[in-house]
Amino acid sequence: MALMLLLPPVNINSQCKSFFRSRCLPQLSPYTFNGEVFAETFFDKDTGIVDFVFYANQQYRVGVCFQNTLPNTYFEVVDKDGVVYFSSKNMVKKDNTFHYWDFKTNTTIPLKIKVYTLGDEKGTSSTGLTPSGCVVILTGFKE
Repeated sequence: MALMLLLPPVNINSQCKSFFRSRCLPQLSPYTFNGEVFAETFFDKDTGIVDFVFYANQQYRVGVCFQNTLPNTYFEVVDKDGVVYFSSKNMVKKDNTFHYWDFKTNTTIPLKIKVYTLGDEKGTSSTGLTPSGCVVILTGFKE
């Protein structure tokens, strides 16, 4: 099952709103939140893609925050040709639910942020249900 995240900015479902405010937004510091947030409920083995434009001579933090019900979640930043600029796959750990990449771009560039929830071998939680949880993609900048 693949979920494509192509949401308008600041479109947060009610389940994810408090999670975004309490757990995700503080993680951008010391970067300034740019006001665009993409949040959705993901299920085990979902994938989402969001397009961003990053402007020349700016420092950015791209962050993906997710609930601990989806522990094997990671993101990649890729260009239009699929070249991977960054992958947080090596950050996947039990208690790490915020992955980020800090970078500076010398040119204006459109990039895609691809989020993957890998799940586990069973594909079910301890209750026997398919795991789900909020996944939030947000960006910040330094002036």
